[in-house]
Amino acid sequence: MPQWLKKLGLSWEQIKSKLETEGSKNKAYDSDVDGVFDSGAIPNLDASKITSGVFSLARIPSITQIKWSQGTTDWSTTSTSYVDIPDMKITITTGDSILLIIAFVNRGEAGGGDSWIRILVDDNVVEEQFHARGEDAQDLQAKTVIAVKSVSAGSHTVKVQGRVGSGNWANKPSSNAPTYSRYLIVIEFKR
Repeated sequence: MPQWLKKLGLSWEQIKSKLETEGSKNKAYDSDVDGVFDSGAIPNLDASKITSGVFSLARIPSITQIKWSQGTTDWSTTSTSYVDIPDMKITITTGDSILLIIAFVNRGEAGGGDSWIRILVDDNVVEEQFHARGEDAQDLQAKTVIAVKSVSAGSHTVKVQGRVGSGNWANKPSSNAPTYSRYLIVIEFKR
């Protein structure tokens, strides 16, 4: 059973039972969740789109490609304006797609102060971003940003920028890679 389904706290049998008993339109078509991605497991499935029935508006996403970059260059800034973070840039050629972008950067420096990261696609800030960050004013702050962006077919550049509110931001993978790690992951989903 996939991890996201386990988080519901129910067994597959409990989920299947709920689907079968809470309405005649709701049916579990397969006894194994992994079978859902097999076109033979669901009636009316045409390639990546369910064409009719209860799930007619649902789409099963198709991952086209995954690209990632790991920061290896030591980096620091005292800039209160956003600056590019080294090694946090990916150029990707896509079709008409949706990009799931995940950026993770640790900040470590005595004295703390606030710090932020953001994601840009083709030099435009992705406005709808989910931010998770460690406690402000701590010596080590973990920053994670997740964004979803629709793109047209072509070449696109995804990058991460960072800034501080005060103090210094140091990210030094050469001295302590696990502590000062940073990653950029771009996953393309076909529309």
